[in-house]
Parts: sequence; structure tokens; C-alpha cells
Amino acid sequence: KQVSDFERGLDPAMLRKAWAGMSEGQAFTVQGEHHRKDGSRFPIEARVSLLTVDGDKRFLALVRDMTDRRHAELAVRESEGKYRTLVETSHDLIWSVDVEGRFTFMNQASRATHGYEPVEMIGRRFTEFMTEEQAKKDTAVFADIKSGKNIFDMESIHLKKDGTSVYLSFNAIVMRDADGAVVGTQGTAKDISNRVRADEIARLHQTELAHVTRVSTMGEMATSLA
Repeated sequence: KQVSDFERGLDPAMLRKAWAGMSEGQAFTVQGEHHRKDGSRFPIEARVSLLTVDGDKRFLALVRDMTDRRHAELAVRESEGKYRTLVETSHDLIWSVDVEGRFTFMNQASRATHGYEPVEMIGRRFTEFMTEEQAKKDTAVFADIKSGKNIFDMESIHLKKDGTSVYLSFNAIVMRDADGAVVGTQGTAKDISNRVRADEIARLHQTELAHVTRVSTMGEMATSLA
């Protein structure tokens, strides 16, 4: 039988280029599709080289069934797609920074938390989005994270694009490469501005109530003394 009896969908131009390369002693790898005797199809990867046997040129091909690999790749793509959807649709800020503190990733939630598009924040240091005083505090925490300390529910005040403040609660862990070297940190952040402002209003009301209570008590004492 001919190779074409089993192959489907190979590009003739690509094959001509491959044959030309093999005539110069180059092996090549090609992916395609073969079909079985029953007509079913399956993906293959072939490594083809040129041999000379008793003066005759022949092709030697090592062909692998790629069905399991394709299924695994498809599963990975589906998993990555689901993860990407979760990240991009999350109301919480999802971010990562390198060892210098420059943002390397930012999801779409940055529009709500900071008023910036993700691309406007990537490449810039996180300290650029806060006051100098807050930057000193967060830089010290950043050093702790890089040393391997995980941080949860750390509150920080950032500055939005319009200059207003946004209160954020951060979770952060260290990132390492395959050799264990620290390459940065990553984590999430939740906008807690409404809660902080509500707490401030509650404290103000408590202060006012305490003042009214003191004034009322003093009035009663004055009446008693009179």
C-alpha cells in the first residue's frame, strides 16, 4: 500500500518541502491524521528520515498515535479556559508582581478598584498606586512575603486614577520557579471601602452619642446642684 492510503489532510506543499530537506540528510516531524481499516480516524505524529540501503534510498518513519496526547491537551485547554473565565470575571482583584514589585498580571477588576485598565498597571510598581507613607508600610510587608511568609486580610489604602482612596484587603503568597528561587508574589484583593466608611460613620455616631450623654449628665448634675 501507499502512504497516501493511510494519511489524511497533509499539505502537499509542506510534503514537497520536507522531501527536499530529507534529500539533504535532514529528518522532519509532521503531524496529521491516519485512518484505520474500519474507517475511523486518529491523530498521529511522524518522524521521517531518509535511509540508503544497498544503494537504494528509502524513507523510515516512526509514527505515534497521538490520541491520548490530544485528549490531554484538550483537557488542559478547557481547564485553562475555565480558569481564565473565572479570573477575568471575578469581582476581586487578582494580581501578580515580580521581585521588584512590578505588576506582571492584573485582571479586569482593576477597572473598578483602581480606575485603570489592566495594561495601564502592568509593568509599574505597586508603590506607585499609594501614598508615600502607605508605600513604606507595604514595602516592608512585601519583603516578608518574599521571605516565604503568607499574608491574609492585610488592609491597605491605594489611590485610584482620579486621586480618590480605595481601601483593599489583600491575600498574598510567594511565587517560586522550578529551582525554588523567588520570582515574585501573587494574590487577591477585595475592595472594602464601603465597610471601612460604614465603620467610620459608626464610630462618629458613637462619639456624638458619647458627647450627648456627657452633656446630658452634666445638665442633670447642674440641676441637682442648683
